Amino acid sequence: MRFRGRHVWGAVLIALFALPVLRPEGFPTVERPVADTFAWFGKIRVLNPHLWGSTVSASGEEEAAERSDYARGLERENAVLREEYAQRLRLEEDLVGLKGALEGLASSGLDRLPRVLVARVLRTADASAYRRSVLIDRGSDDGLRSGMAVVSGRVFLGTVEVVHARSALVKLVSDRRSRLEVAVRTTANERLCGFVHGRGSGTVDDELDVRFVCLPVRDDVGPGGAGRVLPGAPVFTSNADPLVPASLLVGFVTEVSDKDLDGMPRIRFRPALDLARATRVLVVIPQ
Repeated sequence: MRFRGRHVWGAVLIALFALPVLRPEGFPTVERPVADTFAWFGKIRVLNPHLWGSTVSASGEEEAAERSDYARGLERENAVLREEYAQRLRLEEDLVGLKGALEGLASSGLDRLPRVLVARVLRTADASAYRRSVLIDRGSDDGLRSGMAVVSGRVFLGTVEVVHARSALVKLVSDRRSRLEVAVRTTANERLCGFVHGRGSGTVDDELDVRFVCLPVRDDVGPGGAGRVLPGAPVFTSNADPLVPASLLVGFVTEVSDKDLDGMPRIRFRPALDLARATRVLVVIPQ
């Protein structure tokens, strides 16, 4: 049988297709020198079109690294400026809110309004699980004394408890030792006053009770004429403490019950303070 040229090429092609199956590991002794030769040619800029547009030298790489460090520095500085701007906006909102609350005091006939001092919060968690307090960077050197009100906007946070020269410990309203007089209004616009009292151990439950609230009896309108306190009603500071301005928001009522039907309901409320919203607070200093 006579073989033609096309038969030979066909046999070669069949052998080439069969080699990867018959010998998957290949022929390193033959393939490695060929691969190294092509890799060497690939490093020559004239012979490799992919390198024709690349003109980066060693000095160019150093300049690129310097530009990268400069860009990262700008990003860090920009992040710091954004955070400072956000804190400044938050502080301005707090000042505007407190101004509105104090203007209400001015309309009631006060001749001098309290002075406001901005303080930075140094820590928000107390070392004891039974206390609720924050540490601020203002102290007796700045005119602080025990009992002064600390607010965030028009939201009442607590009172200064321990004063040092350049720092002070603020007892939050959510502390179980809080004894603050507050006021809440009924559906008939009657103003009721009571005293905040923390409940439980103070470890996880921050809801507070308002005790000694007494619904007034009004004979002219009959039983229930004083209205009811509904869940969601705001709780404000009263005017019993000369160091704590009235009408500051303390929280919102969550539960009202009068099991004994004696006109002295038990009012439970959730504090409105949110220490995660700002890093600065305001200390109200009476004039």
